[in-house]
Parts: sequence; C-alpha cells; structure tokens
Amino acid sequence: MNKYIYDKNFKIKISSNNLKEYIEGNIDLYKNVPNSEVKEEVYLEIGESRKNKLTEILKKNFYSISPKSHITYENGFIAMFGDNTINFSKEDTIKITLNIDPSKSYRRKFMNMGYRDNLEHSATILHELAIVPSSFFFKDIAILHASSMYSIQSNRTVLIGGTGGVGKTSLELMLCISCDWSFIADDIAIIDKDSNVYPNFSYPKIYAYNIEGNKNLKEIILSNSSIMSKVQWYALSTWKGKQRVRRSCSPVRLYGDVTSEKKQIDAYYIIHKTNKVKEIKFRQISSEMAMNLSLNVIENEYQEVFKHIKWHEYNCILMGFNPILKYQDIINNMSANYLSVFKNIKCYIVEVPYDIEHSVFLNQMRSILV
Repeated sequence: MNKYIYDKNFKIKISSNNLKEYIEGNIDLYKNVPNSEVKEEVYLEIGESRKNKLTEILKKNFYSISPKSHITYENGFIAMFGDNTINFSKEDTIKITLNIDPSKSYRRKFMNMGYRDNLEHSATILHELAIVPSSFFFKDIAILHASSMYSIQSNRTVLIGGTGGVGKTSLELMLCISCDWSFIADDIAIIDKDSNVYPNFSYPKIYAYNIEGNKNLKEIILSNSSIMSKVQWYALSTWKGKQRVRRSCSPVRLYGDVTSEKKQIDAYYIIHKTNKVKEIKFRQISSEMAMNLSLNVIENEYQEVFKHIKWHEYNCILMGFNPILKYQDIINNMSANYLSVFKNIKCYIVEVPYDIEHSVFLNQMRSILV
C-alpha cells in the first residue's frame, strides 16, 4: 500500500499476518496515494523477528558493531531497541525495515502500563521508531513534542507542548470531546517550514488520571477490555498510581473525527507547571524562546533514537563511510523549521500551579484555548 504521511509517499509492506491485525487499521487513517503516482520517497517494511536476529544485509557488507546494540554498515545502520530492531538505509530511496519480536510474556504484559505485548504494541512501535524518525531525512519538516487539534467552527489550529505529564492529552481530550475539535496529533506533531502541521495517527495514550471523573470516557477506554485487562488497570493504578497505567485507543473511536489534511498552525501553547504561581497565567514569548524550549524537550524525548544516530556517525568515521544522518544536521534543521513556523504564529508560555485541581485546570484552559 502507498500512503501520504506528512506529504511524503510511503510504500508500506507488512510481511506478517499477525502484524497486519494490529497495524493496518492504524495505517488506513492516512490518505492513499493515487495509483498514477508511483515514485515512493520512503520504503517501509514491517516484519517479525527474534531478539538480536541480524538481517541478511550484514552477510553482504562490512560493518561495525559499537556498542552491542548498534550496527553501522555502508549506507545504513541497524538500531536495537529491546526486543525490536530497525534498519535505516539510504541510497536512491530511503528504506526502513522494522522487525518486531513476536515472543510473549504474560508477566511482562501484566506489568506493562499499556497491558500490551510486542505485537499488540506494534502500531505504536512503528510510529515511534520508524515513521517519526523517517522525518529526519527531510529538510522541510521537523518533529515537535506537542498535541495538535483543529477547530472547524473557528478554522483554528493549535499546538499544545511541554514536557510529559503537564496536561497535553487532557486538553486534547477536552477539546476533541467537549468542544468538537478535530484530532491531528497526540504526542508528536510534525510541522513544516510553511507553518503546517500534519496528522500523526499514532494512537493516543490515555492514562488513568486522564479519565478520572469521566464515566463516558472510561467506558470507551475499557469497554472492549478483557477481565484481566481491567484487573491490571485497577491493580496498577492502585499500587503504582494513576500515572503508571494507560491504554492506547484509536482517535476515531475516541473522538469520531480526525483531520487527514495538513492544517495551518495559528498558535502554540507551552504548558509549564510550577509553584511560582497561584493561578494560571499565560504570556506571549519570542520565536527564539519557543525554539529553544522546544529543542530541549524533543532532544530528551527522542534521546534513544538520537544516540543511535550519534553512534552511526562515530562508526562511520572509524569505517571510512559517509553517514546517512548527522545529529547536528537534524538539530540545525529542526531549529530552522521551528523559527520559520514560530515567527508566523503566536507562541505562549502557560504557567500552571503545580497543585491545581484537574477540573479547574481544564475549565480555565478552555477559556484560554476556545
């Protein structure tokens, strides 16, 4: 199948029937590429493999293993993330091969905050390790740690950024359920230099604290769950806290409406929790400040992927290869795209009292955003 993902032509092959069950419904949310347009920009293949199984490509190339979780060869590298491996290569076309380990452990599944084994987690893995990092090959786009929503009524698109746990998903739920906004992205927004944001259909991750006091939302999240899944939900939220259990859910099932087209960004709100204020305050900031704050967050959010890019550069120096990606080039490109966007929109810092009640936070933020 060929899909437009952030306006790039992806040719996607899922070589496992087990994986198709979990991935196809997610990928189907993206727009189809017309048959007349045959030139793909990214070839993406997803299959199954056992932990640390090396791909056939290593039989045909000189390579360097340093450290043990990373392999660099000419025109590409293989990164190992736990039980899963991903191979990035670039010659005429960008080629990405994601191998997901199908082994199961019921104990690990129970202790996993999302109550999922690797196969059930495959659509999220695909986005986080393949689709989002593929953006690093393109100069006209950048990733941003933010949720994004679009209001049909006001023809307005917002980004809500900040570190994890500040309320991005809670505000997304409020806007898309209570205010009839359309979903664009939950955790990682992909933006371009012309101030557009593109759909990222990685399923939203809904934590127990997100649905506190909301019976309808709780029913949506848990209605199709097994008895064991519900037991795990209540057990972990009791033992470890409501921030330690979550479920992924299709945005269509959650909201009934998603935006499949890119949208022009109007405003960017960076949420900051602090004991410095007693009530919510917001102020406009410069594009440079917004850029620096956003870079700090995304460098930490994607540090595991960035580590492999740095190791790829290191191994290329030792092997005499040309790296297919360079960390500083990626950062420079993100900086340039951030500045290009933030100069054309309004950027705000929203200071939120650290101990604010959740319902008060939502009500006050609604008056700011809507």
